[in-house]
This record gives sequence, structure tokens and C-alpha cells, in this order.
Amino acid sequence: MRLVSNGLADEDYCRKLGQLVPELAQSFLDHEVKLNHHDEKNALLELNTDQHFVFPEGDGNAIIQNLFGHITKFDNCDILLKTAGVKLLTSESGGVNGVKFRGMNGLLRHLHGKNVMLACGGFEGNREMLTKGAGTAGTAGAFNSMHCELDTRATKSDAVITLQLFALERKLSY
Repeated sequence: MRLVSNGLADEDYCRKLGQLVPELAQSFLDHEVKLNHHDEKNALLELNTDQHFVFPEGDGNAIIQNLFGHITKFDNCDILLKTAGVKLLTSESGGVNGVKFRGMNGLLRHLHGKNVMLACGGFEGNREMLTKGAGTAGTAGAFNSMHCELDTRATKSDAVITLQLFALERKLSY
């Protein structure tokens, strides 16, 4: 990343990602998520990068469905659907130890636990919620909810357009 970003990439972030991704991929495989390997010889436009991409067969929904199937096998696990998280609950030391939520009946409840995992989505398009929940973007992230770094070595002007068209084309092909 240092080479392709001229030193602008967050190297600690990249190292951490490099450390965690193999473990995460193995966890997916252990939970029967099938991963597709796609070689891309020129991932950065005309440059010879010899990179590859790995993505789940069935996209993100496959991850959710496979992990959900494993989670539901635990007797001590409750799945709360159509539930709105209102506030994270914290211990005296400041650690998250629960969540205050509104259930389908409209009543507020507290749920405490040793570990708290929020599986939520849909706020990516709401800039106010995204900023409030995740903070302002840093140089390693997108400033407009879209991450499009300019590659100063590229001699073509289609980097962002190509990526956007690919994503749109992929969505429409289902």
C-alpha cells in the first residue's frame, strides 16, 4: 500500500486488515460459507498488479444465512427481529455491557451481556446516523460514503467510472 498510495495509506490499518482477513476467511469456510477466488491481472487499470479478489458465493446474504443457521443452534441465544436499538448500555468503567431497545410490542427493555454484538444495517445512506455512530471519516475511509482513491500513476480517467459501472452491472444481472 505504501507504494501505490505514495505513503498516504494508513499502514497500521492495512497491516491489521492483512492480519485479520485470513482468520475471518477461515472462519467463513469453517461455517460452510463458500468463497469464490477471482484473479484480476490489472486491478488498478493498466498496471500489472497481479491481484485477486475473494467474495462469498451468494454475496453477503450467504454469510448472514450460514452464520444465522449456526447461531440458532445455541440454546442460550435469542434472536430479536424488528427491534430498534435505542442506546448502548455501559459499565462503570465505560465498557459496553448491553443495549436498551424497543421491541415489537413498543416497550423499552434492557438486555445485558458479557459480549455485545450489534447486527444492523441500513444507516449507510443516512449521513447523520453514520457520522454519529462511526465518527467523521479519516484519510483511510470515504469522505462521501464512497471510497475512490485516485491512483496518480494511472494514465486513464476511467478508474471510478469503471468501478461504479461494474457494481451497477453486477446488481442488475441478478
